[in-house]
Amino acid sequence: MRTSLNAWIGSSTFFDGIIDLDAMMRDPEHSASFRPGLDTDKKFGPNVAGEQIIAEAINIELLR
Repeated sequence: MRTSLNAWIGSSTFFDGIIDLDAMMRDPEHSASFRPGLDTDKKFGPNVAGEQIIAEAINIELLR
């Protein structure tokens, strides 16, 4: 479901722009998993290191 939703979001003209957090966070060798060291122990969301990567990758000008 995650990949289907991301594909729809990425190809949709409904949005002004997107920030692809999935592409930033997923393990290139195991696309259903977070990159090693970026997820919480519950494997559900980013840890502090993952949040830092997201913060550094977002162009703040997109939000103005």
